[in-house]
Amino acid sequence: MDRQPVSTLIFDYDGTLHDSGRLYAPAFRHMYAQMVADGIAPARGWDDAEINRWLGCTAEEMWREFRPDLPPEQAQKYGRMIGEWENDALRRGEGCLYPGTEETLADLQGKGYHMVVLSNCHPSYLQAHREAFGLDRFFDGFYAAGAYQFQPKEKIFPILAQRHPGPFAVIGDRRHDMEVARVHGLFSVGCRYGYGRQEELLDASCRIDAVTQLQDIF
Repeated sequence: MDRQPVSTLIFDYDGTLHDSGRLYAPAFRHMYAQMVADGIAPARGWDDAEINRWLGCTAEEMWREFRPDLPPEQAQKYGRMIGEWENDALRRGEGCLYPGTEETLADLQGKGYHMVVLSNCHPSYLQAHREAFGLDRFFDGFYAAGAYQFQPKEKIFPILAQRHPGPFAVIGDRRHDMEVARVHGLFSVGCRYGYGRQEELLDASCRIDAVTQLQDIF
C-alpha cells in the first residue's frame, strides 16, 4: 500500500496501543465479587471475552449494557472500583503495551508525523498511563472523552482538529474509531488484534494484525 499523505495520526489507546484486557478483566472480576458480596448480583463466573467486549466503550455504554437497572450513583461507585484496581495494577507494572508499540511510535515520530491519543476513558486513567509508559515523548496531545462529558469521538474530533495539522488518519479497534473516520471523511486503520468485533472494522480504509504494520502504511 502506498504511504498515506497524512500529517496527524489519531490513535485509540485500549486495544490499539495498550493490551488493556490484562488489567480490565481481573479488575472487573474484583468489582463483580464486591457486587455479589453486597447482594446486588448473583455469583457467577466471567470469561475474558465476555468482559473485554466493553473495552473501548464509554463507562455509560458499559453500564447501560451490563446493568441498566443500577442507579447512576451505584454504577459510579462500582466503576471507581474498576479504575482503582487498574491503577494499582499499573503501578505494580502489570500494564502492557502491544509488542513493537514503542518502536513503531518512534518510527512514525522520526518520519515527522504528529500523533495524538483520543480515548473513551477518564482523564485520570489516561494520565496514569502517560506516566507509566512515558507516552508524552511520542504524543502531541491527549484527549480523554471523560474531559468532554463522554461525547462521541466524532464530536471531539473538531476540537483536536483545530489544534493539530491535517490531513488526519484514525487508528483503532472499535466502531467508535471508524465512526470518526466515516463522519469526517478520514483515512482509517482497523486494528484486528484489538477487542472489537471484525464487523466493526469492515469500513476501515485498511486493516492490520499488528501495530508494527503501521510503519508500512505511514
